[in-house]
Amino acid sequence: MIETNNTLNNHNQRCSTSNAQERNDAGRSPSSACHLRYLEYSSCLPTYLFESSFGSFCCMHRDNRDKFIALSSNEMMTKVFLILSVIALLHGGQTAKILGVFEFNGKSHFQMYEKMMKGLAERGHEVHVLNHFPQKKPLPNYFDIDVSGSVPDVLDSFTIDLVRTWDTTAMLSFIWDLTRTQCKDVLKHPNAQKLLNSTENVIPPIWEIAKNTSLILVNSHFSISGPRPVVPGFVEVGGLHIEEPKALPKDLQKFMDESEHGVVYFSLGSIVQVQTFSPEKLKALMDAFGALPERVLMKYTGDTLPGKPSNVMTGKWLPQLDILSHPKTRLFISHGGLMGTLEAVYAGVPIVGIPLFADQELNIKRCVLQGFAVKLLYDDITKESLLSAIRTLLDDPRYSANAKKTSFQFRDRPQTALETAVYWVEYVIRHRGAPHLRSAGADLPTYQYLLLDVISVLVLGVVSFLYLTYIVIRTQLGDVLTKPPLKLLAGYGLGPFPLRTNAALTPLRPASVAQLANVLASCCARIPRTGRSRIKSRSVHIPSTSFYFQSPLHHFNGGLMKKEEELEDERMEVFLVTRRLEKSTKRKHDYSRKGLNVIQNYDSKCRNHDT
Repeated sequence: MIETNNTLNNHNQRCSTSNAQERNDAGRSPSSACHLRYLEYSSCLPTYLFESSFGSFCCMHRDNRDKFIALSSNEMMTKVFLILSVIALLHGGQTAKILGVFEFNGKSHFQMYEKMMKGLAERGHEVHVLNHFPQKKPLPNYFDIDVSGSVPDVLDSFTIDLVRTWDTTAMLSFIWDLTRTQCKDVLKHPNAQKLLNSTENVIPPIWEIAKNTSLILVNSHFSISGPRPVVPGFVEVGGLHIEEPKALPKDLQKFMDESEHGVVYFSLGSIVQVQTFSPEKLKALMDAFGALPERVLMKYTGDTLPGKPSNVMTGKWLPQLDILSHPKTRLFISHGGLMGTLEAVYAGVPIVGIPLFADQELNIKRCVLQGFAVKLLYDDITKESLLSAIRTLLDDPRYSANAKKTSFQFRDRPQTALETAVYWVEYVIRHRGAPHLRSAGADLPTYQYLLLDVISVLVLGVVSFLYLTYIVIRTQLGDVLTKPPLKLLAGYGLGPFPLRTNAALTPLRPASVAQLANVLASCCARIPRTGRSRIKSRSVHIPSTSFYFQSPLHHFNGGLMKKEEELEDERMEVFLVTRRLEKSTKRKHDYSRKGLNVIQNYDSKCRNHDT
């Protein structure tokens, strides 16, 4: 929520008379969200409050067109009043009340939001921050809404057995289950129920809030994530939490300065506790660190570290950015969290990534593609595998060169990430929600946004074209395609080019004249009606005398075998007779009688062969 609030306390000369009249809501426009209002007038010290309401942080709408008219019987008071009014009107649009809601109980994640809210407070905006990590020292224009301890700290229960790497499908399932669980726990909380049952609050649906978004600040940078087609309201502010490196504590400074071969920094963030590693994994870490000539600085929140080598120094909370920026730091062993990855990129330090959950797999994969990281799974951690990954990065200068190159690309900007974020927030305030940054696609229905209507028309057109093509081909070429094919007759040993087999012998299959008649009838039945009128008199009468004919196909059913050459003449003669029967109607009986004689002779030869 953003609301302008600029209180002007102006000291004027002590009044000699009490003829100053009280004025209430001088010049306030009833339809405007921006007004200048008189609050009090005591001890001759006038106090004014310039207010401008913009609604929610998502919308940032406002109307700054109020008029202010004031009258005073004292000429000097009138001049001062007018001057202060002009100053208030000119300055009122530059500051705002900003409410930041950051409910996630993760310290490293809150660093980014904290940095941005502090930057807005330094610019004169009054910021109210709902978070779990209130400031230890009060800051001007910065007000904490402390919710720490309002819910059980789930992060303390995270162990390595519960936090593991999974594939994309499991990750999507995790997001759904986590969101559903969070919504259920939040909505059944007594305070949430009290808010929902209150008649003073109207909570809009989530889709309406999303549609009113004016600006999206993303903690990424194209030097790592690559170029993406985005709208102007989508601003990359990768490294927003990064500050200029500061001096290390004396013990850390001495430990790093005295390292002859450099320092390897080990940290798995604030969620995963290294002491929950299995004893085998902890021993593998210690054995690998002990075999290194470099010194190792390790974030460890446990009380004691079993098997700790002499070259290892531990700490419960370490200034990570300052350590990575030290010239003696040569390598960063990380879980691949976004904040730590950006800090390593900023410092130009290669990474040995051990991704465990959430976005860490993707972050490490991007670094591997950039050529300054090596991925090592938790299940694969051994002394040898960890040493191999460390030595690969330290001994190959290409990894360090790629890290320095990416760091230069990451830092090369016209503004810092904080300046960019503050500028765009104020830009939205100045332009009353900046509706011109909004893409028209945000208002489209789903079927139009995904072009489902266009795809449907294209698919329907292609299907219609194919169907019409099929109809045309079937209509125009039906007679040709439906004539008795020679290959079909040849398949029964009746074609002019009988199929041969590579074998010298071919199986002999018994058949009948009825089967042959069925074949010819099926061929004639395939002729369309337009063509049947021309061959009505082409019906064929073949006696139902059974006979044997040669089949060119192999049948391994123990059938009789005969050389194909001995029956070739008989097959050709039967084929010629059947073709004449099919084409002739005038001399049908003569050809049928002749064909019957041929078939009977062929049948008798086959029977003699069987005997």
